Formats: sequence, structure tokens, C-alpha cells
Amino acid sequence: MICNVNVEIENANILDDENPNALSSESLDLSQAKATNIQNINLIYINCCGLKHKLQYPEFENLLQKHEILCFVESKTDDMDEICIPGYKIKAKNRRKISRVKSGGIVLGFRENISDCIQVIETNSKFVLWCKISRLFKDGDVILGVVYIPPEYTAYSSPDAFGEIESEYLELSSKYENLFMVGDFNARTASEKDFIDENDKNNELEGVSVNDVCNLNLFKYTYRS
Repeated sequence: MICNVNVEIENANILDDENPNALSSESLDLSQAKATNIQNINLIYINCCGLKHKLQYPEFENLLQKHEILCFVESKTDDMDEICIPGYKIKAKNRRKISRVKSGGIVLGFRENISDCIQVIETNSKFVLWCKISRLFKDGDVILGVVYIPPEYTAYSSPDAFGEIESEYLELSSKYENLFMVGDFNARTASEKDFIDENDKNNELEGVSVNDVCNLNLFKYTYRS
């Protein structure tokens, strides 16, 4: 699937597994004309299934070096691990402080030359790592959430995962206008649409309120498969 989302401060391109350069990742190109001295900020998200192991491969590190912001889930790290990627600062929200069997884990990396513009926001939910990106976009601060929700019926699944993320999203959205999330939500819609269309008169989902966030036309949404 290739999805192009064009808004005033960002261009998003999601690559599928058939792209040889994707390495099972999703790559977002965030672009705008008047950002300090930076013309483009490239962000990559990867479900890496073991970050320290992947960093042993030069091809993987070469891929990372093309991006300013790095988002990893399934890092399989704990608080005792030291992740070193030359030229980047690393922040992590690990599932456990010390663990014999490692699983899960969210890791955020960003280039040292923009580290003064990125601040991690401490929250209680273990399913999302939030950060604030400041002074790089003309439309103000941008809040980025890196998400990992364990699959249903696994040892780490939680019925509260989506509720926790929603609660923190709503709290942050009351303070900031620009929010977006990347990650592995382990959500399935089968053949149904994975978005809500406020013009759909047949939408009878209980407890779902449609607002401007759900109106994809405002963001010039285009889709092709």
C-alpha cells in the first residue's frame, strides 16, 4: 500500500513490504519550506523485532542514517541496554527495567543537531512514547506519539491499551494543535475501511463521534493500492 497525505506542514509516504528499501518499515517525509535551517525532516518507523541485533547489520544502520528521527517498536530492550547509533540521541520506554526474556519496548532516536528541538513527554502509559518537536515547523509545535500495542490474546495484551492512548492523546490535544502517531497498533479492519467518513450515512458505530480529525478531506487524503 502507498498512502500520500499532503497537509501544510507534512508529506507522508508509507512504503509497503514490496519496496526493497522498506525493510518492513514505514517511512514518513515531513517537509516544509520555512523550518529554521532545515528543509526536510525524514522520519522512519520500524517494527524491528530486536534492535540490538539489527544494528549489527551495516545495511540497517545505513538506512537509519538517511533519517533525522528514528522510531522503533519491538526493540526487545530493557533499562540495562545501551543503544548506540552514531550521531543520534536515544530515548526509550522499555517494558521492564531488567528482564531475562526481553520483549516489546519503544525506542526513539533523533539527530544530535536537532536534539534541542525535541523533548520527551513523560506519561504513564507503557504503550506510547510521546515527544514534542519544537521550533522546526511554522505552524508551531508538533507532538509525535510512537505506539506499540501487543497483539490480542498474548501475555502482554491489555484491554486498556487503546483507552490509555486515547486519554493521553485527548489531554495533549487540548494543549497542542498538531499531533500524529506512528507505530504498530495490531489493529485489524479486514475488508472494512480503516478510517471514519463523516459523510457516510450508514455509519452506525456506537460511541463514535465524528469531528474534524476524522474528516480526511481536510487533509487532502488520497489513496491508491
